[in-house]
Amino acid sequence: MTSLEAFVPAVISHLVWSVISLIAIGFALAIADRIARIRRRHRYLKFAPRYAIAYLMARAATR
Repeated sequence: MTSLEAFVPAVISHLVWSVISLIAIGFALAIADRIARIRRRHRYLKFAPRYAIAYLMARAATR
């Protein structure tokens, strides 16, 4: 086994994890930006289960 055959899987694995990490960071930044815009517009962001359930029921009824 040559050294190239030994290190290629490790290099490919490292590249895959790097790409996955960059995609995850991109999603996190997009979500953080969206939450910041909501907070700027409405001054607060609160999760209330009764409103969430009503919203989901309305969405389910329209589909």
